Amino acid sequence: MKHRFIGHQGGWISLPIIVFLVVVAGLSFAYQQRLQTHLAWREKRQEVDQNQRLWQAFSEQVVQHVALSSAQKSQCSGFCALSNNASISHDHLWRYQRTQLRYQFDQITLGADKHFYRLCARKLNSIHQTAYLIHLRFHCWWWQNHHIVSHGFVTTAQ
Repeated sequence: MKHRFIGHQGGWISLPIIVFLVVVAGLSFAYQQRLQTHLAWREKRQEVDQNQRLWQAFSEQVVQHVALSSAQKSQCSGFCALSNNASISHDHLWRYQRTQLRYQFDQITLGADKHFYRLCARKLNSIHQTAYLIHLRFHCWWWQNHHIVSHGFVTTAQ
C-alpha cells in the first residue's frame, strides 16, 4: 500500500515540473523574439545613420561646390532618363569610406536666360546585385539659374 501511494504522488510531483519547464520555454521564446527584433531594429538604424552620413558628405563635398559650368549639355529634349548605364561619358565616381556613388550632372537651356541643372547620384552595388535590380534609387538636386530649387530621391524602373 505504501509503495502505491509513493508512485501516485510521484506523478503529481512531475506535473509542476512539466508546467515549470513549459513556462520557462515560453519565456525563453518571448525573450529570443524581443532580442531578435531589437537587433534587427538596431541594424536598420545603423544602416539609416550610415546612409544619412553618406548623403550629407556627398552634399557637402560635391553638391555645394559643384561648378555649374561643368554640367554636360543634355542630348535629349529636357533631361535624359536616369539609368543604370555605366557607359555614359559624363558619369563620375565618388567614394566615401567603403561606398561608391556614381553621379551625372546635366544641363538644359530654355531660351537665353533660363538654365536648368540636374545632379543625380546613386549608390553602386556589386555586379551580382546590379544584375537583379528592378528599380534604381537616385538622390537628385535641381538648380534653376544658379540657385538650388529642390532635391530628393527619385526611383526609376529598368
